[in-house]
Amino acid sequence: MWAMIVKEFRQLRRDRRTLAMMIVMPVVLLIVFGYAASFDVTTIPTVAAGPEAGQVTHLVGEPFHVVATEPSQGRAWAEQQLRDGNAAVAVVTGSGRRC
Repeated sequence: MWAMIVKEFRQLRRDRRTLAMMIVMPVVLLIVFGYAASFDVTTIPTVAAGPEAGQVTHLVGEPFHVVATEPSQGRAWAEQQLRDGNAAVAVVTGSGRRC
């Protein structure tokens, strides 16, 4: 085992590019993932359809942001909004059965 460790360190001494990559790549990844990439969700565009779509605006809280309400439309309109990229979440009201 010790011989293998010594062999690897000798190889690193011969090949400076490998040593540089061992130091530079982790530093670059730390900078990119530490500062540049942010995974915090601040707002989620939402559309509401159905008879009670107007109430959805008041009922949903942060981080949902209602961008469109269509009381006269239904599920098909909501699905189209999702496909078009206008919203990430669609709420369809009044489409379920009442007991």
